[in-house]
Amino acid sequence: MNGFMHCTHMNLILRNLLITSGLFHPKDIVSKWTVIWMFSPHQYLEVRVEKNRKINIELWGENYNIPFGNYTNGFRGGGTIKPKKH
Repeated sequence: MNGFMHCTHMNLILRNLLITSGLFHPKDIVSKWTVIWMFSPHQYLEVRVEKNRKINIELWGENYNIPFGNYTNGFRGGGTIKPKKH
């Protein structure tokens, strides 16, 4: 299904899925903030996957070819990068 969902809502759903999986604890998931288009606040998650290893996960940016491990910032967002065609 196509549509729009704010990054904060996507992250809340992802956080709940990770915690209810039993593989992650709330302390393993940290909400982080960045700015896109130089004025718009944006949220992504930093998830601890091993004792000394964390990965940035941003579901919203996946549509704009931003892979896991990276996150949208500055002009790296929907305004300057064409979204994937589905």
